[in-house]
Amino acid sequence: MSDSQSRGPDGGRQHPRYDVDWRVTLKCPDWHHAGRVAASNASRQGMFLLTSRPPKVGTSVELTILLPNGQELTLRGRVLAWPHGVM
Repeated sequence: MSDSQSRGPDGGRQHPRYDVDWRVTLKCPDWHHAGRVAASNASRQGMFLLTSRPPKVGTSVELTILLPNGQELTLRGRVLAWPHGVM
């Protein structure tokens, strides 16, 4: 999905983004091990992960998020887009 597809009819985002400070373990097929990254914001449709080696758009990933209460939440998803100027 391109960034334009995640926009609402007025050009704004379909779902609001919220600032977060989550520690995330990221697994993807291109990496030989799980990487630890940080999530800086999240919405109903996705989250932005801070990483120096972003997986390619379309890559399936597994995320394990360490929640503020100490519990872990594991999710599977797909890389949809990277901001302009990244990669």
